[in-house]
Amino acid sequence: MNLPLYLGIRSVRANLRTSLIVTASITLAVGVVLTMSSLLFGFRQEFISKTVNASAHIRITTETGQQRPQPALLSATHSLTALENVKPPDLPEKIRGHREILASLQRSPEILAISPAISTNVILRYGAVSYPATLLGIVPEEENKLNGLYEKAIAGSVGDLKTQDKGLAMGKSIAEKMGLEVGNTVQLTARDGNSYLFRLVAIISTGVTSIDSSRLWVNLKDAQTLAGRYNELSEIGLKIANYETAETVAAQLTERYAYRAEPWQETNANILSLLVIIFANIYFVLGGLILAAGFGIFNVFSMSVIDRQRDLAILQAIGVGRKLLMQSFLIQGAAVGLIGSLAGLLLGQLLIEWLASLSFGTSDEQRPVSGSGFNMLQVWWLYAGSLGLGMFLSLISALLPAWRAGKVNPVEVIRGG
Repeated sequence: MNLPLYLGIRSVRANLRTSLIVTASITLAVGVVLTMSSLLFGFRQEFISKTVNASAHIRITTETGQQRPQPALLSATHSLTALENVKPPDLPEKIRGHREILASLQRSPEILAISPAISTNVILRYGAVSYPATLLGIVPEEENKLNGLYEKAIAGSVGDLKTQDKGLAMGKSIAEKMGLEVGNTVQLTARDGNSYLFRLVAIISTGVTSIDSSRLWVNLKDAQTLAGRYNELSEIGLKIANYETAETVAAQLTERYAYRAEPWQETNANILSLLVIIFANIYFVLGGLILAAGFGIFNVFSMSVIDRQRDLAILQAIGVGRKLLMQSFLIQGAAVGLIGSLAGLLLGQLLIEWLASLSFGTSDEQRPVSGSGFNMLQVWWLYAGSLGLGMFLSLISALLPAWRAGKVNPVEVIRGG
């Protein structure tokens, strides 16, 4: 057997107490890091998945892409440099030339689905109960291609919007609050006072609380009639091949059509920024835990060098070189690091399974996305990263003690008794 390997393994066995302390430290650090990483990345994945799948990757709105400068600032006869308290212009509530825009979008290979829509605020009335909501007029088949709306129906069928005169689909939370069931007739009142009776054909659960508690869906023509805006569109929803590139594609579309294209990242910027803050805070705490574990392991290895100075001196006296002693210490560190890391992966897996089995005590309305418990991400790179962290922690903590072991002077140690 290779001499440094033999000495390293023998050191692990001979210094069992030291090895157990180091192994326990690494096990705890790896287990906690793996569990928290699985929890954080799992929640992020769940939020992004439900958000992206519940709405368009990009929305082209009626807002113009660039603000027009004030004529007074452009005039060469005036020396004005700024205008304050300028009254905002009366922007149109429709996308002009939407047919040409739709035709142009259909020729783009990176766009997988296009859903024209019109959005307006309405008051939903059922009996004596009123509820403010956002009405979205859609082409059902195109909206289904955009976000799989048909599959999100928990009662009724969204496809009935195509055949039911004045058919209506609504978010799950709205139906629960108003006590509505498929087949009920409700009244929708637009901002200009126009009211129509609609028949509920589907109840939808998108998994995104803000949508489930505020959104109504009707056929595009019915929404245009209710809003009094015939043959108009107020937004165009797009699904692209890679949703991660939505910001880049949105910027290109804004420049191309002069209408603002809003990517999903911008729509959910407040929650995404909150996730970044949460990640930073938790990993700051985990960093402190790892640092404390590293110092603990370093101290244990350093004390081991002090306790074994006589043994190390004897080994050098019989011809074992300093380089071999250093290698044996690093092998000892790698051995306990590997054992501790594997035990940490096992501990982390048990914690992950336990957390995944828990259920929340809060209602869906109190969470950004609905769900019954923790969504734990279990992918190979999390386990590989945690294993690598444990090995790195052990080796870096053993590096300086290994160097000190190689610097032991056998003459001074043996002479000193």
